[in-house]
This record gives sequence, structure tokens and C-alpha cells, in this order.
Amino acid sequence: MLVLICVASGPRKIKLFVNEPSLGFDRAEAEPAVQDLVLEKEELDGRQIPLKLVRFQNVSSLQIFVESNQEESDVTFINKLSVFGTTVAGMNVGEIKKPEE
Repeated sequence: MLVLICVASGPRKIKLFVNEPSLGFDRAEAEPAVQDLVLEKEELDGRQIPLKLVRFQNVSSLQIFVESNQEESDVTFINKLSVFGTTVAGMNVGEIKKPEE
């Protein structure tokens, strides 16, 4: 789960990459991400944004690329960013449910 809190100039399009510590801006723009998020302004108030579990296994590092903002601004301001997850050892795969359940 990803949680964002943004008061002003929050992100609209975000690309998430896994285990790409040397990822630069050019590659982030051109390459496909592990998950793309298109956020509405209402989603920037601290509610949880579910991520696709199967795409975030064996994560050592997470790269976050903000592709565009809510307003046509060159500045992105994120007040708080939280990422929630568990280690594989503490996870029971049989308990995994689809987000709508």
C-alpha cells in the first residue's frame, strides 16, 4: 500500500520501479514501470492506494518517478509518503484477497 499526503502541487501520474537504483530520468520516462498510478486530487488526502502485490515481491529498493502534477506546475510537493508491506516470511499467501473483497 502506498499513502500520499499532498497539500498543494501533488502528483497526478506516478511510475513505480523496483530494484533499479541507477535509474535516471531519461530511462524512467521511456521504460515501462512495474506499476503506473494516475491519481485524482482526492486520493492525495492520506487514503491508502493499493498496489499490485505480485509486482512487488523481492523488493530491495523502490524508485518513484513523478511524471506529472495535478496542476500544470513544474514543482511537486509531497508532505508525506508512506509505503506499507510485509516480509515474505510473515506473509500467508492463502490469505491474499483481491482489492474489491
